[in-house]
Amino acid sequence: MGEPSREDKIMNAHARIEQEHAVALPPNGAKLLEEYYKKKAAIPELVARITTAQDMLKENSSIRGAYTDNPFSEANVRVDKVQRVLLRNAWAAIRELYKIDEIAPVSDRDELDRVLANPPELTPEAMVEIFGDYLLNPRLNQLRKLAEIFVRLDDAYKSHSKVKIGVKGLPKRIILQGMGINWFPSYRQIDRLHDILCSLQVFDGYGVPVRGVAEAILKGERTHYRGLEFKGPFKVGTLHIYFSEHALLQANRCLAEYYGDVLPDVEPNKDDLKADPKAKDLSKDLQYYPTPNEVASTALWNVGLKDGGQYLEPSCGCGRLIKALFDKAEGYSREIPKIHVYAYEVDADRVACARRQGLGIIERRNFLEVEPSPMFDGIFMNPPFYGRHYQKHVEHALKFLKPGGWLMAILPATARYDHGFIEAAAWTDLPVN
Repeated sequence: MGEPSREDKIMNAHARIEQEHAVALPPNGAKLLEEYYKKKAAIPELVARITTAQDMLKENSSIRGAYTDNPFSEANVRVDKVQRVLLRNAWAAIRELYKIDEIAPVSDRDELDRVLANPPELTPEAMVEIFGDYLLNPRLNQLRKLAEIFVRLDDAYKSHSKVKIGVKGLPKRIILQGMGINWFPSYRQIDRLHDILCSLQVFDGYGVPVRGVAEAILKGERTHYRGLEFKGPFKVGTLHIYFSEHALLQANRCLAEYYGDVLPDVEPNKDDLKADPKAKDLSKDLQYYPTPNEVASTALWNVGLKDGGQYLEPSCGCGRLIKALFDKAEGYSREIPKIHVYAYEVDADRVACARRQGLGIIERRNFLEVEPSPMFDGIFMNPPFYGRHYQKHVEHALKFLKPGGWLMAILPATARYDHGFIEAAAWTDLPVN
């Protein structure tokens, strides 16, 4: 058999990425990749033709080699510049093909604009790296749109137990700031309102609303939409959104599904929050939150590593925090410290996943049942959030720490804003999700 064609290689890579990441890539994605590679390969010859034509025209615009002006003094067609333009346009086409802007919240779209202004080479792997989370969890990202709006409103809404409206004394409306004055809404103001409508409609089964609905509301042309009433925008730039009984219920269900009523891994204290018994099917595995790669890197930014140091991840999941720690070690400007990582994880599939990546010594065991020994220079963790179970994990983990060691934990906002478990000086807010 002969060497497979470039198109066959791309299709095979596309299928492999789909299989490994469980991402259903649009069927035209591979064709778009093939178009990109063909056009990229053709650019050097096309630029050479332009250069040759320019030289000929220069010669024909002079007499005996003398001329006062170069007709192409501003023209500088280079292969690398044209290929960069092609690359940016190809990423824009992929983004449109995958309908990423319909799925991603406003904050993510700003970050995507930044990344794709100077994008990496277009490959199936890069496509999954940048867009995979949206294709894997389109519904979760739609729900995150509503959650992000709420955490911007007030500290009261940051609490894991109080990201609700119309309950326990919290208001039955939300007020959006910086929404402009009638007739002059900006694109991002429209996007923020559109995100709220998307979350509620996707949850209610209506699908993504047209962007024109948000535009009409901000222009004062529409005051009601699917159980929502809008007042404003007022001159101070606020838009008031009132919820009907049904819309209120749907908004709180969106938030509950997003944050998850997780099941405990230990017996709860009497003052722990109660899980909704009706939510068991929904929440049976939601005590496992894979740490987003960017959050893992951010959380470990300031921790110190020493050569020969021993570090512990008490509930490692698929190993994203461990990988971030190894990446940090490799990023040292001086000699790379040799670190030793130990981890526990109760789920067999996730243990196997972490072991396949060679992420240290991974033991399948419930961390809370492990006899403590103060042998670690640092501990990093993203424990279960249910009630105060995170507190049990942190307090148990501290018993494994050497004197002078550090502990970094990703915790629910309740640890800071409700329970007072973490003092302000030791707390840093991470982005929602």
